[in-house]
Amino acid sequence: MLGNPARKMLLLLPLLFFLLDGASPLLAEEKAAVAPPVREYSFGSFPFLAQPTLEGIFSPLAAELSAALARPIHYESSANFEKFTDNLAQEQYDIAHIHPFDYVAIAAKAGYLPLVTRTEMLSALFVVKAESPLKNGQDLRGKKIGLPPKVATVSYLARLALLQAGIKPEMDVALRHFNTHQSCLQALLIGDIDACAVGPPVLRIFEAETQRQLRVILTSPEIPQTLFVVHQRVPPAEREIIQKTLLATRLKGVDPKLRKLFIPEAAAKGAYFRAVTDKEYDIVRSYLKMMTEK
Repeated sequence: MLGNPARKMLLLLPLLFFLLDGASPLLAEEKAAVAPPVREYSFGSFPFLAQPTLEGIFSPLAAELSAALARPIHYESSANFEKFTDNLAQEQYDIAHIHPFDYVAIAAKAGYLPLVTRTEMLSALFVVKAESPLKNGQDLRGKKIGLPPKVATVSYLARLALLQAGIKPEMDVALRHFNTHQSCLQALLIGDIDACAVGPPVLRIFEAETQRQLRVILTSPEIPQTLFVVHQRVPPAEREIIQKTLLATRLKGVDPKLRKLFIPEAAAKGAYFRAVTDKEYDIVRSYLKMMTEK
């Protein structure tokens, strides 16, 4: 005969097994609750404007993409073009906003895929002050021309425009590169240079901010605009979400003045961006080849 303690233990065993079995789902849920955090994506933009201006544009856009993906996205840029292109070549960004020449020369070779571009084309505009005596491209001979950084798309297009006009850069004109488009335009206003080559979107913002109207005397050939790319390591389903979000964005978190960068006319029609393919940048490849052969 079993004693009372042993007898009580036998009676309690079924209850103990029941409790342990019932606890297993709770243990599973607890394990699931401590699953590793979702990886943060890095989102970068080339520094074509001052850092505060870029933050005002791309941080809200990063937040919009983060909400669509249910994944944290950290926006960052670089102090200069060279650092940004180094980061791009080293594939440090998951998502990036880049200029066309960086796409064909660096990003496409580093595993980045094109998603969307702006709805307008891109060109380099040679602008002068309203009271300047310069009337056309030929009047630029012997003058001082300001440009954004040497690796900027507008700088490539400006050189192309000069060559097509029969003007040899550095020989027939003096070229001076600035850190940003804005600093080039400021130098024009104070008379440090005779003309500045700039992109249409930046010119729109600058004229609105300064209430100064500048005059265009030479325009380069047009190419597809700056674009958003995604690294191929990002899963296809998420690439599609990123593209759809950019195509549908109304840039609600961006200051209305800064939206001028992406043309308000397109916004009125409901789209700041359009889908883009690699083939559309073949013209950029041909221009790059033409300039490197000169």
